[in-house]
Amino acid sequence: QHLLVPKAGGVAFVLDAMGDSIDTLVDVTIAYPDGAPTFWDFICGRVPEIRMSIDTQTIPEHLKGRDYSEDAEHRRNVKDWLGDLWRAKDERLGRMLARQDQNPS
Repeated sequence: QHLLVPKAGGVAFVLDAMGDSIDTLVDVTIAYPDGAPTFWDFICGRVPEIRMSIDTQTIPEHLKGRDYSEDAEHRRNVKDWLGDLWRAKDERLGRMLARQDQNPS
């Protein structure tokens, strides 16, 4: 509802390239309750409220160090994992924008 579709290929590329060097994904969600500001709004200090949630997600071991382009099962697993994260993120963003949750993490 609030987010664009995630790009699983880019995430999978990083997971493949980093392998065991990466254990955690940092998930940052930023909400602008008064609407998305322009760059000029930022420069002029016209952004009255920003809400932010920072969370960490452990990267499942089975998603690390595999070839996304050649492994159909791996592609499906990455897309499923990322889809679950995105659904939770979209719900969190909805709560943040609805002012139902002042600390959404």
